[in-house]
Amino acid sequence: MKNSRFEKKSRIDSRSRIDSRWMVPAKMAVLILFVGSFSETVLAQVNVAISPTVVTLATLATQQFTATVTGTTNTAVTWQVNGVTGGNATGGLITTTVPGTTGESLYLGPASVPSPATVSVTAVSQADPTKSASATVTVQLPSRSGVTH
Repeated sequence: MKNSRFEKKSRIDSRSRIDSRWMVPAKMAVLILFVGSFSETVLAQVNVAISPTVVTLATLATQQFTATVTGTTNTAVTWQVNGVTGGNATGGLITTTVPGTTGESLYLGPASVPSPATVSVTAVSQADPTKSASATVTVQLPSRSGVTH
């Protein structure tokens, strides 16, 4: 049986058994191998989650955030405030709480309420920088009692 893409060949081995194999042209074999490798890569998708996702803080108050990265062995994240790695005085600062623990961070709110009063704290996957998760932080002046409402 012959066609332009495949050729089935049969042969009889030394024990009088028929061994039938499909012969695939070399270019097609390379494509099959490439697609097979590609499908394994696509299945492992990186996902990032952050907790908590919504926070209200007084100026100069702190808040701990935790990022969870799945789909990769590299669970490290880069922390940003309003798109600035590590943050700044206007939106607040963020750093890892303990050196070597990239999934946990500590956010320090700015000294004055920014305009607008909400900032975005983001954990960006170092394994796949297109994957991230964000939390919304509303910064307000502390009340006279010291309690933020």
